[in-house]
Amino acid sequence: MAGARNNASLRQNTIRNNEVGIRVVGPWASLVINENNITGNEQFNILVVGSGDRSVDASGNWWGTVDKEAIERMIQHHDDDSSLSTIIYEPIAVGP
Repeated sequence: MAGARNNASLRQNTIRNNEVGIRVVGPWASLVINENNITGNEQFNILVVGSGDRSVDASGNWWGTVDKEAIERMIQHHDDDSSLSTIIYEPIAVGP
């Protein structure tokens, strides 16, 4: 999605029914993923690939639920592999 030294913003989209909703390839300068509906993707809603030293702001999205454990299972990031960047998904939108 964003490469080295790029700033990117993904807002007000519906991302669903894919194998992977959003694939984040780091490192990057700034990446913001807000106000989207990211639901129903088969493997992951967000998958971080490669290492990165910055967090990604993915707050304010609708994940199809407000259950933090369910959301976490659909995000592959630092909590799953310490070499990856962290996806910050809170606060969570309460609906689409």
